[in-house]
Amino acid sequence: ARGTPAFFVNGRYIRGAKPFSHFKKIIRSEIRHANKLLKSGVARAQLYREIMKTAEFRIGGKKGRGDRKGRDKRRPPREDPNAVYKVDISNRPWKGAKNATVTMVEWSDYQCPWCKRLNPMIKDMLKKYPNDVKVVWFDFPLRFHKAAMPAAQACYEVFKQKGSKAFWKCHDLVFANNKNITDENLAKW
Repeated sequence: ARGTPAFFVNGRYIRGAKPFSHFKKIIRSEIRHANKLLKSGVARAQLYREIMKTAEFRIGGKKGRGDRKGRDKRRPPREDPNAVYKVDISNRPWKGAKNATVTMVEWSDYQCPWCKRLNPMIKDMLKKYPNDVKVVWFDFPLRFHKAAMPAAQACYEVFKQKGSKAFWKCHDLVFANNKNITDENLAKW
């Protein structure tokens, strides 16, 4: 992820604030794929691990793609829209279905206005797919958002001490008050 918000839906990269309809299309496709795997004998608890077996740790498509002559070497590599990327979700805050058919990994910044706007959509998605979707959180505090890193550290500390449920309470409180993030408020919240 090179910016916020960014998502990986069963390893499929989605960049930026997209409407619910965009996520819905991908989630439905991933549910169909997951159901085929379940019918083939994959245990529900092992579903994400099975999907990630064929995923790769790469960005920019196939090896050597950025080495073509005439390409501007200063440009960052582009994501391959057909790739499935491996995302290790162990020891990360999550909510939704424990053994979901679709795992949506969110990379976000507490001061990003686009990220904040997506929170209601993500809640609606979890209501629409209560047995099929899990959301996993990764912090990606942008340098120009000065309070984003302290907010990320505070919420992650809540997660380490009290688990995912407490983390999401902290997450929601910080986002609701993201124009008033101070060390004093973080300690109070």
